[in-house]
Amino acid sequence: MQFIHYGHACLKLEGRSDAACIMDPWLSRDGAFFRSWFQFPENHPFQDDAVRGVVDICLSHNHEDHFDLGVITKILEEHPEAKLHIARFPSSWFVRHARRRLGALADRVVEHDPFAFFPLRAGGEICFVPEESPGQVDAAMVWRDGDRNLLNLNDARLNTDQFLRIKEILGHVDAFCLQGSGASEYPVCYDYDPGDLLRRRMEKRTLKLEACERVIDLMNPNRVLIFAGPPVFLDPGLNAMNDASATSVFPDQLDITRHFASRRPDIAERCWFTMPGDRLDDDHLFSRTDLTDPRFQAYTDKASYIEGYRERRMDLLPYDWGDLPPMGETLAHFRRMATVSPWASEKIGGSVDFVIHGKRDKATYSVDFARGLAAEGPSANPLYVLEAPAASVHEVLEGRATWDDVMLSLRMVFRERTPRFVPHLKTLLKYQDAETLERLAEYEEKLQRRAATEETIRVESHGKCFRIARHCPHAGVDLLRHGEVNDDGTITCMAHRFRFDLSSGECLNAKGFRLEVRREAPSE
Repeated sequence: MQFIHYGHACLKLEGRSDAACIMDPWLSRDGAFFRSWFQFPENHPFQDDAVRGVVDICLSHNHEDHFDLGVITKILEEHPEAKLHIARFPSSWFVRHARRRLGALADRVVEHDPFAFFPLRAGGEICFVPEESPGQVDAAMVWRDGDRNLLNLNDARLNTDQFLRIKEILGHVDAFCLQGSGASEYPVCYDYDPGDLLRRRMEKRTLKLEACERVIDLMNPNRVLIFAGPPVFLDPGLNAMNDASATSVFPDQLDITRHFASRRPDIAERCWFTMPGDRLDDDHLFSRTDLTDPRFQAYTDKASYIEGYRERRMDLLPYDWGDLPPMGETLAHFRRMATVSPWASEKIGGSVDFVIHGKRDKATYSVDFARGLAAEGPSANPLYVLEAPAASVHEVLEGRATWDDVMLSLRMVFRERTPRFVPHLKTLLKYQDAETLERLAEYEEKLQRRAATEETIRVESHGKCFRIARHCPHAGVDLLRHGEVNDDGTITCMAHRFRFDLSSGECLNAKGFRLEVRREAPSE
């Protein structure tokens, strides 16, 4: 049996028989997120090889760069015995989403409980490990066959307890595949001033690389594959996102591996460096890679490579922003948004304006979450002003896309009008689903109850001592491992950058979260 990396987060397990398993395929020529993202390096020419013999498809989550509907439909239609495997999450949103997208093939979707191994026809067995928060629909995959194993983290952000449980199950980790660079809208789509934007870009890049380093150290794998991003952006309107500088929030596989080569050579020497179609074997270790080989031109002459790639996709570009959707249909959508979850609306606690841009004109709508109302025109004091292309909004209104897809297209503009972070707005935009938000409310209430009675830890700042809850009230992350005490008397949970005042416990950049704290006498 062998694993082959077909680019981005797509892995294929070829077995001893003709059967194969594919994980998170993204191979279509059309890219993803309204033709904003394209695979890097280009992998569409390998599509036939990648899907040949596939009878098991394992998906981590719903994003198009992992859930390639065209490729998945092709596999299921050509192989009546093929199945699509997903994790069973705290809410049923993902399974409903997958079945709706697949239409007549919906009965081929199979859910699996967390940590419940099931056999693959290519060989070995696999399980899903979903993120614990219902507000994050994503899952890692753990494959094993005798003494061999592979941990495919893709985009999932597991907590320390989940990682330790995986390590206990496997004993040792042979291969660890993890994302080193995504392509999310923060902070590049926000209207920060240039200096603030640069600081935030560097902070995001640094935090991501540090998180990779921590989890690699925790799992101590024999081999590492940095994958699952970033893509490239071929639309001329998004060309600035292809920034290859040291301040880019989208470092590629070569950037990240070189970072480890200079900072942590013990990690770099375990890293594979692959092109689409390469096997995960020691012939493809970074230490054995000859970057003068023309096959690596995508990395060594990236600007020229992207120009050639763009020429091959000119029939898809540039993106057509479309005409404005009907006002009545749009208002009805925003009214549902304002009322789908009274709990989330209360957490948001204010108005958000949506500016929809068509080719010739624009329209503004306000959503007042505090009062459960939506109206045409701007609000007086919005928390955010969000701008989006009309064509993408059409897809949302017709149920073929989510606001999360629009955000990830990087064609939205986020204009913050509040100093506080509003995490529940992002969650509502991602799912706009009553069940998911209800499960999230229950989860956060459980975390708050646990925080009042759970184990505490002691921290010090400027000679003052504090006894605080060990786990972050937002997503339960262990602050003993992932909390950073700052010079200003605060502590930051590094998982999602929530910052708490050590004197009061109040969250300073998000509404609705409080860390249990109390002062203690200084140590002698």
